[in-house]
Amino acid sequence: MAFDNVGVISLVFDSVLQIIGRITGSGYSVAVCDTISSKLNEKHPVLKYVRMCSGKGEVSVFVDDLVNDYPVLEVSNALNDFIREFEKLFGDYPFRRELDLYIAPHADGLDAFDLSLKK
Repeated sequence: MAFDNVGVISLVFDSVLQIIGRITGSGYSVAVCDTISSKLNEKHPVLKYVRMCSGKGEVSVFVDDLVNDYPVLEVSNALNDFIREFEKLFGDYPFRRELDLYIAPHADGLDAFDLSLKK
């Protein structure tokens, strides 16, 4: 099944939230993702359509359907920059490799998106 922009953004954000939440806690994971997403909003306006919330130990990602109006390349660039920010944040922690493990089961539907997950 091929992903649209909403699907791939949801998948990446949800995966990132799960990884960070496992390390730090769900509330902190939403705060960090929101901070990084906001930091990238000017360069990648597509990210302003992503909302996250946490409650009772769970996190949710909401992506507005308007992101489907953006070119796939723009979404790919935004997500790659988003992922790179976490690599910087976590330093030596193998963040990209772990993210690849979360996303790998869906790889067949991500062909149009150059997420460059393997370093």
